[in-house]
Amino acid sequence: MTNNRSINNFDSWLKQRLQEPLPGPDVQREMAPFADAFDRFEADRRNARQSAVLINVMESAGRLCFPLIQRPVYQGVHSGQVGLPGGKQDEGDQSVVATALREANEEIGLLAETVQVVGELTDLFVPVSNFIIQPVISVCKQPVDFQPDPREVEEIFLCDLEELVLQQEPSARTEVSTGKGKLEVPFFEVGGKVVWGATAIILGEFRSLCAPYFTD
Repeated sequence: MTNNRSINNFDSWLKQRLQEPLPGPDVQREMAPFADAFDRFEADRRNARQSAVLINVMESAGRLCFPLIQRPVYQGVHSGQVGLPGGKQDEGDQSVVATALREANEEIGLLAETVQVVGELTDLFVPVSNFIIQPVISVCKQPVDFQPDPREVEEIFLCDLEELVLQQEPSARTEVSTGKGKLEVPFFEVGGKVVWGATAIILGEFRSLCAPYFTD
């Protein structure tokens, strides 16, 4: 990695970029499964529950990356899926940022005092679970010793940010199994794993946000 792609340089660039308008719903729609696009973007969200996820950018082996998790197989709508560390807001959480940091600590062992929160992406409604997800972005400038919670995390792996940005066909489609049967969805491939649904929508906006850093 050249000096202009270091975590310090990216941190400074990202803070400036987050002062500008976010890519927003137009970009989010590109990665949304067609079957629930109307409910996801047009439905009444007043009774939805609040949740948050964390995109924690760090440097590993000279590359900018962030952790993703694979959920265990269980009886639930997100069984076995790839996602970002996060979860529902608890009564003791003072903000969505606090939720994201607490969940990241519980699920992957990330210590809140080792990261700096730099901003948020556009929130997202998930009709199948009736949650509004707030993506929070942080930067960590020191090594992380991940500690997965075996009840909630099957595997932790890193997504290379530049590789995500430069994927040639981010809107390729694949067939996945859901509680409602087979569904054809847009997806990203990360580490040989299929990333789709809410996580792909969030990563699609983050990809768009970060693209100028790698392409200008």
